[in-house]
Amino acid sequence: MANENQQQQQINPSFFYNIIGEKEVQISALSQQYALAVQENQMLQEKLNQAEENLQKENNKSKQHKKGGKR
Repeated sequence: MANENQQQQQINPSFFYNIIGEKEVQISALSQQYALAVQENQMLQEKLNQAEENLQKENNKSKQHKKGGKR
């Protein structure tokens, strides 16, 4: 009987291979999502930097007009 119980408690290795395969697919998908998020973040950072530069330029022009002076 003890031998019979041991055989029933053993799990088929393919069960673990299937889980590992699923996790690999999930990790791959998450890696791709992360790469896209990093790319989007860089693009948004560049847009923000450009917008801040434009705002600074406009601010400087506004100050010059108020003073009535030119560079």
